[in-house]
Amino acid sequence: MQKIKSFIAEKISKYLSEKGIEGIDVASLFSTPLESSMGDVALPCFKMAAVMKTSPVNIATELAGIFTADGVIEKAEAVKGYLNFFINKNYYKNL
Repeated sequence: MQKIKSFIAEKISKYLSEKGIEGIDVASLFSTPLESSMGDVALPCFKMAAVMKTSPVNIATELAGIFTADGVIEKAEAVKGYLNFFINKNYYKNL
C-alpha cells in the first residue's frame, strides 16, 4: 500500500507545485476509510485548506480531477473534504 500512497502523493505534490503551492507533506496525510465502500485509501484535505486558502471540499473536488483510471487508480472520488481512492484490483494481484 505504501507504493500506492507514494504514487498518489507524488502526483498531487507535482500538481500543487505547478500551481505554486508548496509546504504540504501530502504523504503524511493519508488515512484508511472507515468502510471499504468508501475506497481503499483516503486523503483528508482539511490540513491543506489553510495553505491553499480554500475549503477542504473544494480541494478534494479539484484534486479528484487530476486522477483518471489507469493501471493503479480505478477512480478518485471527492466526498465531504476527503479524496477517496479506489485501487485497481488487478494492480494488487500483480504486486
